[in-house]
Amino acid sequence: MAENTLEVFLTNQNLTMQSGRWTALLLIFFATASLTLATPNEDAVAAKRAEIASLKVKAKNASNAVRKLSAETDLTSSAEAIKLLKKYTEELSEVHDRLEAIEAELKELKAGKAETAPQAPVAKKKGFAVSGFSQFQYQGTDKQGASTFDAFRIRRARLTVNYQHDSRASLKLSEELATGANNGQAFLKDAVLSYDLSPGDAPNGQTMLIMGQYPLPIGYELSRSDVDREFPERALYNQTYFSGERSRGFLIRHGVTNELVASIGAFNSLTNEDPEQANLSPGTGNRLAILAAVRTPADRKAEIGVSGFFGHRAAYTAPVAGSNVTSPETERRFVYVDGRVSDVLVPKMTLRGEAMFGRDRLPNATPSASATEHEVRGFQTQLGYDITDQHEVFLRYEQMDPNTGTDGDAVHGYGLAYRYRFNVDTLFTLSHEIFEDNTRVTQHRYGITTVRFTLRF
Repeated sequence: MAENTLEVFLTNQNLTMQSGRWTALLLIFFATASLTLATPNEDAVAAKRAEIASLKVKAKNASNAVRKLSAETDLTSSAEAIKLLKKYTEELSEVHDRLEAIEAELKELKAGKAETAPQAPVAKKKGFAVSGFSQFQYQGTDKQGASTFDAFRIRRARLTVNYQHDSRASLKLSEELATGANNGQAFLKDAVLSYDLSPGDAPNGQTMLIMGQYPLPIGYELSRSDVDREFPERALYNQTYFSGERSRGFLIRHGVTNELVASIGAFNSLTNEDPEQANLSPGTGNRLAILAAVRTPADRKAEIGVSGFFGHRAAYTAPVAGSNVTSPETERRFVYVDGRVSDVLVPKMTLRGEAMFGRDRLPNATPSASATEHEVRGFQTQLGYDITDQHEVFLRYEQMDPNTGTDGDAVHGYGLAYRYRFNVDTLFTLSHEIFEDNTRVTQHRYGITTVRFTLRF
């Protein structure tokens, strides 16, 4: 029985994250079924059954955590998700080892009863998985302006449905339920169809076709889950030039080797929440952009990525003071270089960095004939330290320069954050950020304090 259980376990370890839950449950089922045979020591058998019940709960919790990670996070770009995935995989492995030991002990208790027949591995089946998360927060700031205030809010309330059609095709739909005026409107966030063109031992040899609306995979921050991110919001340059992070298009991702993944695709040039895209009708100019990227795997102690986004910002015309005004078509190109090292410089310490070099104009819903493109720069560096498995601290410095040809218009940001993990699904974050912006007419320096609770289900 132990050999059969081990065979099922090792076979299912190579299935996708969605089938991880069935792996643990099947393993426990086979072990439990073996206990139905009569034994000469009923007290000892009852004790073993109680231990198996405890192991069942542990395996179920770990399997649910794996399912949620695979549903909410891109495992190819999130080192934190990979870290958690390893943790829960180790827990499932411990469950297996203990079940195997229990079976050996039960054999000694049984009176020569025959073992059950070998069980065939269960094939992956299609089906739905529902998940999501909500972020409730209080934010206080001394920043002056009509759009800033101290208040409680539902920052995000995301509902996600994943559908696995077969071993090669899957669909993801996610809806944001806390957007718009007073965070009371719904908004489509993701509509993604993925198809495995040439199944292989991922990432080497695997080619994925990804179509629909989803975060642009340039740099490391845009495509990171809002649950994984250490600070409340993305860096200023990403918020400014890629508002909402998402665009519509397609991407072909290929595992060149086990150490390198390459991607190329075409997307709408503007993200869905860009001020010039959200509420305006762009002109007849080119609205498409090309995306290309190469990246090393996220499950290593160090990773690096280089990506580019090349297109145009379309012209648009809108009334200003009773007259139609046109913002001209401009070039829109960005190159990102990012990297991460974990447990290399200091144990439990992670250093991240991202640099953006581009050319674009500042997105603005109010047109202007002088709204031309400029060379822009942005970068951020972040240092994180795991005090324990539950307590983490982070430091971040960021900068955005919307016109490198003009002095004194760069914005600098300094941040300190603390995160406490109640468990894998419940997080508490406290952060304080200071921004210096000399382009503001008054109050060049202001601070933002955020207290946030995140619950994932």
